[in-house]
Parts: sequence; C-alpha cells; structure tokens
Amino acid sequence: MCLEAVDHFPHVHRREKKSFYVLEGKITFQIDAKRVVATAGTFAYMTVSTTHSSKNKSNQTAKMIISIAPAGLEEMFFEFGVPLPEGSTSALPPTKDETETLLAIAPKYGIEIRVPQHD
Repeated sequence: MCLEAVDHFPHVHRREKKSFYVLEGKITFQIDAKRVVATAGTFAYMTVSTTHSSKNKSNQTAKMIISIAPAGLEEMFFEFGVPLPEGSTSALPPTKDETETLLAIAPKYGIEIRVPQHD
C-alpha cells in the first residue's frame, strides 16, 4: 500500500512516535519549521505531536524503513490504503477520492493532517 498520501502532507501523530531510516536515495523531511534532506544512513525520529512530512523530491529511487510505535496505526492504512498491482515498485499519487477518504478517517486514529491551503 502507498503511504505517500499520509507522509506527503504535514501531519501530527497524537499517539505514536515515528522513525525513519533512509536506505538509499534522498528524502526531504519537514520537521516542524526545519527542512532536512536526508541521504542513505540517516535516521530521523519524530516524537508524539511533532509536525512532519517526508517526500522524495529527486528523480532517483529512494528507500527507507519506517517504524511507528505503539502498534495500531496500521489499521488506518488497511482502511484507506490501495494495494499496488503485482510487481509494482512505485505507486501513483493518491487520487482526490483517496485523499478525501484519508482526511475523513485520520482523526479517528489520532492523526491531524495539515493540508496546505492554496489561494
């Protein structure tokens, strides 16, 4: 399932701590007001209530391990996630409907998603 819909938007976990370990490529993190471009070997840790987002802004493949504790948030991904087709290595950006579903269910899981407002 694609996690891009969640991690692309700045968001806050009210229950979980979250960590990222970049295996390859570059991931751009926004952590509160700080922007960090992380490369292979970088470990990033978000405490409860830290506003954050992550995105591969390069044209190269990036891989990372994401850990969330305590368990339970995976239920949100099962509720809104869309399985990737067999053999896929990347996902399409989330559709408007997928994003709206996520925004509707996230509060139930203690997630506050801060969608940027465009004028």
